Amino acid sequence: MFQLRLFKSPALLGFLAFTLLSLSACDRNRQYVLKRLPAGDNRWITISADETGEISRSIYYQVKIGEETVVPTGRMCNAANDPDSMSFKIVSASDGNLVGLYEETNPERVLALHDFAQGRSWPQGAPNEWTDDINNRGEELLKQLQHEYPNSNFRLNYWAACGIRIPDKHNH
Repeated sequence: MFQLRLFKSPALLGFLAFTLLSLSACDRNRQYVLKRLPAGDNRWITISADETGEISRSIYYQVKIGEETVVPTGRMCNAANDPDSMSFKIVSASDGNLVGLYEETNPERVLALHDFAQGRSWPQGAPNEWTDDINNRGEELLKQLQHEYPNSNFRLNYWAACGIRIPDKHNH
């Protein structure tokens, strides 16, 4: 009986409504597009960032062919600087079917890879895929990229911050 009267109170209902609205206003999944990079004939890599962040903001990538999303939005790094000040670039191999994404302050650090011919991507994996399997795929794709750029020093970023120069102390 007490519980029924409690929920009939206008002040309590107002408080609950205010709380729900406040929580929905703090949506942490709000992102904005930083850049849309062409990756061949009607293929795109979209780079986006969190609208807000206390210390740093996550940077994401998504792969599309035409209007079809072939790799859903997935995190690739955290922005060490203002995401709007970063410049993302693509390097391609395998007749343009393999693309690597990097930020120009660290051109040797590959942030994301996608093979359009085989539909494989890194660092984004399937929901139930093991981290080791995702990273092994990244290493395989990286080897393919390095094969066409033998004098390069490409390496996988492995969640390091993007947008700042990271010294190369060792090759991984």
